[in-house]
Amino acid sequence: MTSEAYFQMVHMMTVPQFYFVTCQPAAQQVAKLEIAKTCLSWRLSFSKPGFLTFKTDQSLPHGKIPPLVFSRVCGRSLGRVTGQLGELAVATWDRVSASQNPSESDPRPDAFGPGYAALHVWHPQAAHVGRKKRIELDQLVAESRKALQSTAPPEYKSVALSDENVSPSRGRQKILDCIVMDSGQWWIGTHCMSTVPSRYAGGIIPVKTPEVAISRAYYKINEAIAWSRFPLRRGQQCLDLGSAPGGASQALLDRGLDVLGIDPAAMDSRVLAHPRFRHLKMRGAGIKRRGLAGFQWLISDMNVAPQFTLDAVQDIVTHPQVHVKGMLLTIKLLDWDLADQIPEYLNRVRSWGYRDVRARQLVGNRQEICIAALQRSALRRLG
Repeated sequence: MTSEAYFQMVHMMTVPQFYFVTCQPAAQQVAKLEIAKTCLSWRLSFSKPGFLTFKTDQSLPHGKIPPLVFSRVCGRSLGRVTGQLGELAVATWDRVSASQNPSESDPRPDAFGPGYAALHVWHPQAAHVGRKKRIELDQLVAESRKALQSTAPPEYKSVALSDENVSPSRGRQKILDCIVMDSGQWWIGTHCMSTVPSRYAGGIIPVKTPEVAISRAYYKINEAIAWSRFPLRRGQQCLDLGSAPGGASQALLDRGLDVLGIDPAAMDSRVLAHPRFRHLKMRGAGIKRRGLAGFQWLISDMNVAPQFTLDAVQDIVTHPQVHVKGMLLTIKLLDWDLADQIPEYLNRVRSWGYRDVRARQLVGNRQEICIAALQRSALRRLG
């Protein structure tokens, strides 16, 4: 190695890098603590509700950021732009162009490959505000995207006009991010399209909306299925622990599954009337395990402490006559301090014979997370 190459390498190692993370605003403090434990060299730089930036001297390749339970989208930050709408758009494209052309102050290009697959524009709080405020934020985002499209240089025109929801068939590619903080401030960044949520603006997976959803669980389970890529098929059998009033069962029935709901509380009459639904009005501990031999899937959304949920599920899936190949478990964090025990929860699920175990705080989750567990990770490719 020549002396010039050596000094350039040393310089590249010491130039600070910035990363951004978006999360649920209510979970922001927990997200900070998780990052402090997982990304040891990251130092908090800027924060707004649902949006954090970090500074580090260690550069990470795109797609190599460690998985974070409370992070919705995580990527490299290209900085902040301010001004009026048109000025913001022009400054954004200038910032993007500069990131593709390394300078003496930062010799590392922001890319593991040339170009971008799509442009994502979103507000970090849009999914967690009331309907009236959400409409205002959606309008602000739409105006921002339109301004970016009208000012895009020729080399970025196709990116600016791209569909925000990138097709999974496009593989691991780079996404250009515009995070709209308010009418006069945007943050620009990039992230690697490596997971299902990363294909959607803000990491928010679109969920089919029925005419009437019996409960919020309808949206949570559909988001969980999309994130987990579980290969659910019509005619398969699913056990719903803590099924009342029936939102999750409704979503599963809409997908053509046969559902057994277990809950001492009353179910919605519309679910009870469905020909592919059965209800056992009892707690999970009272069910005969031999009767569950044909069930391939299990979901649980019980309003109890994590240990009670895991105890109830373990009693079922570890029975020798039960062969559940996949589970979606909602774990209630009755206190945010329980987030420290998430690794223990995941290890406990793995001890039941599930090799592919992941956790994420979904958009539909409040003070809770979702654990997805499969016996084999290869099943995800079928989803």
